[in-house]
Amino acid sequence: MVSDGNVLLGITGRRLDELTVKLNGKDVTDAFTRQSDRLIGVVEGLVNGRNSITAANARLVVTNYPRTGPMLAGPHETPFICGTAGFITLAKVKLGPPTDTNCSVPTRIDYLYRSTIDRSLKVLPATRPAGLHVRW
Repeated sequence: MVSDGNVLLGITGRRLDELTVKLNGKDVTDAFTRQSDRLIGVVEGLVNGRNSITAANARLVVTNYPRTGPMLAGPHETPFICGTAGFITLAKVKLGPPTDTNCSVPTRIDYLYRSTIDRSLKVLPATRPAGLHVRW
């Protein structure tokens, strides 16, 4: 199960360089890059509901749900209080007001690291300062 129309996939096997990957019959092979012994890629364009992803003789059925859900449970609970306007992320950024009645906000990605000096979380700057070494 995934949401918002995309899924991150890893494919292992033999003859990866000759593989064609399809989403609901459409070729999405270009979404993948070779990383060591596997292909990794974000497949976009999933429809809500069941989607078929095929590669060689393998088939994966992925069920896509709207970003706003529901995904596992029933309808949204009511009354519902949206707290995005006052919510502050670990990167110290306010999410701001919702963009719709489902309390959605624009997607944001913040990269943080734990300092080896004081063990605190710090925001990873867009450009790496001299002397900063990141271990994954």
